[in-house]
Amino acid sequence: MRSIHRNRVLLWACYLSAGLAFALLSASALANPGEQYKWSVRYLIDNSQSVFSRSQAFFPRGNRGLAASPDGHFLYAGYIHGRKEDPLEALLARDRRHRGGSLEEAALDRSTDEASQTGELRKIDATVDDYTEATVAVLPDVCPKALAVDREGRVYAANGNAIAIYDPDLTTELYSIPTHTCEGVAVVNSDTGVTVYGTERHRNSLVRWEIACNQTQIREAKQAGFENGTGEIVIPGAKSVRGVAVDGKGRIWMADLEGNQLFRVEPTGKDLKVLQINSPCAIAFDGPKVYVTRWREREVTVLDDEMNVIGSLAVPWADLELAPLGNRHNGALSGIAVIPGQGFFVSNEYGQTAGQRSTYGRIDNASNVINGKLYTDTKDDDNDPIFRVVATGVAEVAPTPAPESGTPAPSPVSKP
Repeated sequence: MRSIHRNRVLLWACYLSAGLAFALLSASALANPGEQYKWSVRYLIDNSQSVFSRSQAFFPRGNRGLAASPDGHFLYAGYIHGRKEDPLEALLARDRRHRGGSLEEAALDRSTDEASQTGELRKIDATVDDYTEATVAVLPDVCPKALAVDREGRVYAANGNAIAIYDPDLTTELYSIPTHTCEGVAVVNSDTGVTVYGTERHRNSLVRWEIACNQTQIREAKQAGFENGTGEIVIPGAKSVRGVAVDGKGRIWMADLEGNQLFRVEPTGKDLKVLQINSPCAIAFDGPKVYVTRWREREVTVLDDEMNVIGSLAVPWADLELAPLGNRHNGALSGIAVIPGQGFFVSNEYGQTAGQRSTYGRIDNASNVINGKLYTDTKDDDNDPIFRVVATGVAEVAPTPAPESGTPAPSPVSKP
C-alpha cells in the first residue's frame, strides 16, 4: 500500500509540473501588428476514460461544431463520428418507419445507414478543466456539423437534412427546420424572435428563417427575407459553403471550404464581397476582429470587419505535444467559439497527441512515469483537442488538476 501511495504522489507531482509547463507555453504571434496569443489544450478525448458509462476508446471523434452559451459558462461540442447503433435496432427502426412493412423491405431502405454512424452533442462546463467532470450532458446519435446558441440558450445544430433546436440542457428537441445539406448555422436575436441563417452546401446558397418563439416554445419557422423575399439566395462562384456567422453590423459571412473563398453579404442579401483565402471552415467575431479557422491548413486567420487580413495564428504543435497532421493526416481546425474579451475555443477535428501516448487526461491504470515524465496514457494517443486561445494580457483561469479515475460522473442525458 505504501508503494502505491508513493507512486500516486509521484504521478500527481509530475502532473502538476506538466500543468505548470503548459501554462508557460510560448505564444504564437500575428504577422501584423504583432499581437500574441497563448494556446493550451483545454479539453481532449481521453481514450482510457468513460463518459456517462460510455467508453471513449473509439468514439466520439471528429469534433467539428463548437458554440458557447450566452454567458460563456458552457460550451457545446458536436462530434460527427460516434457509436453505431445496434444493427437489429436500426433494422427495426427502419421497419417501424415503413409502417409495419417486412424486415426485408426495411433492409432495402438505406436512409438510416448514415444515421447509424452519427456522433454526439456534448454540453461542457467551461469553468471545469477535467473533461470527464466538465461534461454535464451528452446527446447521442446526432451529427452536428455546426452549432449556434441564441440569447435564451437554445442550441441550434445543423446536421445536413435539418437544423434541430434543443433546450440548453439537451433534454428536448424543441423544433426541427427541414434543410437539404445544411452544414452552417448562425442565429441573431431580435425583440420579436430569432433569425436563423443556414448554408446549403450542395445548393451553394444562404437561407434565412424567421423563428417565432418565446422562452419556452417555438411556434413556427418561416423562410423569408432578403430583397427577393424568398429567404434564399444563391452565392455566385461558390463551390461548398460551410460555416456562417453574422457580425455586429448584421452582415452575413460565409466560408467556402472547397472554393477557397470567404463571402460577405449585407442583411438584404445584396452587395456580395469576396476574399480569397485557403480552406476557410468556420467564422467567429470578437468586436471588429474576425477569426477564420482554415481546416487542413491548420491555422486561424485574423481579419478586421472590412475583410482585411491582419495575420495568421499557428498552433504550437510541438509545445503542446500534438501530432500536427492529426489522425491519418485528417486533422483540421474547424469549429470556433469566441468568449468576448476573453479569447476563443477552437476544435482540432481528428487531432491527436504525438507519439501514440499522451500527457493529458486523467491519471489511471494507463498512466506511468517514463524518464521522469508523466504520461497519463502510455500506449495510446488521445484525440480531438479543444484549444483555448488567449491574447497576451488576458487573464486565464488557473487549470485544476484532473482527479484520479473513479470520481463519480453525473447521470447521462437521454436522447429526446
